[in-house]
Amino acid sequence: MVYDHARHITVDQVKTVKQDHIKLLEKGFASQQQGDLKAAEKAYQEVLKQDEQNEFALNLLGVVCVRTERYQDAIRYLTRAVRVNAKDPETHNNMGLAYKGLNEFQRARKSFEQSLHLNGRQPVTLNNLGNVFAAVGDHEHAIPAYEAALSHDPNFVDCLNNLAMSLKAVGRLNNALSVLDHAIRVDEGRSLSHNNKGEVLLQATQYEKARDAFRRAVELDGNLVAKINLSTALKQLGDESGAREALEDVLLAEENNTEAHNHLGVLLEQMGETELAAKHFRLALKYTPNHASSFYQLSRLKDHPLSKQEINKIESLLKDPKLLDIFRASLLFALAWDYEHKKEYLASIDYFLLAQAVKARQFPYDKSETLGHVEISERVFPVALDLSDHQRNDLPIPVFVVGMPRSGTTLTEQIVASHSEITGAGEVGFASDMVKQASELTGAPFPQSIERLTVEQAVQLRETYLTRMVERFGHSRFVVDKNPMNFNFLGAIATVFPEAKFLYCKRDPMDNCVSIFRLPFDDNQTYAHDLAALGHYYLQHVKLMDHWIASYPDQVLTVGYEDTVADIETQARRMLDFVGVEFQEQVLSFYATKRIVMTPSSEQVRQPIYNSSVNAWRRYGTALRPLMDALGVVGEG
Repeated sequence: MVYDHARHITVDQVKTVKQDHIKLLEKGFASQQQGDLKAAEKAYQEVLKQDEQNEFALNLLGVVCVRTERYQDAIRYLTRAVRVNAKDPETHNNMGLAYKGLNEFQRARKSFEQSLHLNGRQPVTLNNLGNVFAAVGDHEHAIPAYEAALSHDPNFVDCLNNLAMSLKAVGRLNNALSVLDHAIRVDEGRSLSHNNKGEVLLQATQYEKARDAFRRAVELDGNLVAKINLSTALKQLGDESGAREALEDVLLAEENNTEAHNHLGVLLEQMGETELAAKHFRLALKYTPNHASSFYQLSRLKDHPLSKQEINKIESLLKDPKLLDIFRASLLFALAWDYEHKKEYLASIDYFLLAQAVKARQFPYDKSETLGHVEISERVFPVALDLSDHQRNDLPIPVFVVGMPRSGTTLTEQIVASHSEITGAGEVGFASDMVKQASELTGAPFPQSIERLTVEQAVQLRETYLTRMVERFGHSRFVVDKNPMNFNFLGAIATVFPEAKFLYCKRDPMDNCVSIFRLPFDDNQTYAHDLAALGHYYLQHVKLMDHWIASYPDQVLTVGYEDTVADIETQARRMLDFVGVEFQEQVLSFYATKRIVMTPSSEQVRQPIYNSSVNAWRRYGTALRPLMDALGVVGEG
């Protein structure tokens, strides 16, 4: 959540104004301070009737217009104020807020910078400049602007919150938490700080602590944003009924809350209630007709196609050159999925390409980073650390489902987790937390940190991981961690858990990559936004997995997606035997699960096994040529 601040001209600054004008300005300013903006505007307009060049009235009118979101009017008044006095930093600050309100971020930036040129010691303006950078996703420049503001006013709570959110955006979660803890010490009763702390903890997968932070924010002032976020934390903790109740409470308090409708729609879809999910997505669009996320979420529901009116609205929104990239991408994905459901695949791939091009511009793929990770992993692992005597009978044996996203990992987890002795944990971030903790314990970066682990430190890591699993999911003989990207840490996990089993999901490279390309993956998964990058990343993933299989042959079982959909019983028996449990018929009815499924596969895995996704990539013709070239696929397309 970002906070902007308009600067007000106080009557103390008015030295050269006629006495009767001063009285009107004082009257208007008093009304403004009390929140009566209509009365304030009336007073300022009265001054302008008598003195159309009164810079103070013009400036204060600009502030009123900013507050009432009449940004064009604000610019007109503030432009006149600048003509009268171009050296007033307050006027340029307020002009910047007006431009920001119009999403004219370049002009906003120039206005704030001009204000700072005139007076560089303005924490409010520095904060506003940071907000402009943050609004366009440039958090690397936002952070120093916020820090500069705080150097002048260390207890500027709104700025502390803004800084924390930018630190969160660049992955500096510990720093963000430290900043928010400071904000809470300054003003413990500010619900904003508790809510933002919860959001950082959510990203850090510390769901229990996130839940508590959101609850505190709600306790303080009934913060509806925090209650929506609370539902997300509860969902991650497996309390879908509590998550649903939180969102329904928001809608009881505020029927037209778009975000609550959208979040409830997502939750209901993950619970298999697609009819009701579609209803809430459409309610979100009723109250906010340009809500890009709801358009996208609705478009993903196969049996609830977009109406002609909804498509026209999307196309109209896309014509706006000022539309932010984050929204543009979502709307393009929505059109792509609409064509996909109509089986107009050449049209759908065109829109997928357009959507991913938007994301690729923002988040380019760094080939060298992937190559470096694979190279150093091959050099470091396997690590000689004997933990075979440290398995505890009172803690579960971990099973990891790994592989590329969209390789059948959700299907595999649903099958094995339908067994009575196996609990499915879904996509938790505990393994990546373990890797971070290893670096903290050893003072070394990953993967060198694993080399430096002592037995005692490794035992600490394993017990922290397993205890968190038990706290979250209860006692079970086996627990499945289905975070596909754990393949990057497989060597570290196998070192700490020599008893662990890895189900490596592998799918036809073209089908796998195209399935990824059709989804708006997280911005840190930059390989997903470009076909050539996808191909490169896929091949490096295969190279790394080949290394893991050679290094830990007894711990890794390769599960072919095509094999599973062709003969589910044979593959289910094979997987369960590898894990170490007897076959149970119920695993063949995995689609009857009542468990929430928080992946894009939630609709698919609630259906009996099907093979229509095999060789699906051929539908898209020559548009896939960059991917084919990257993967070395010849003579196709």
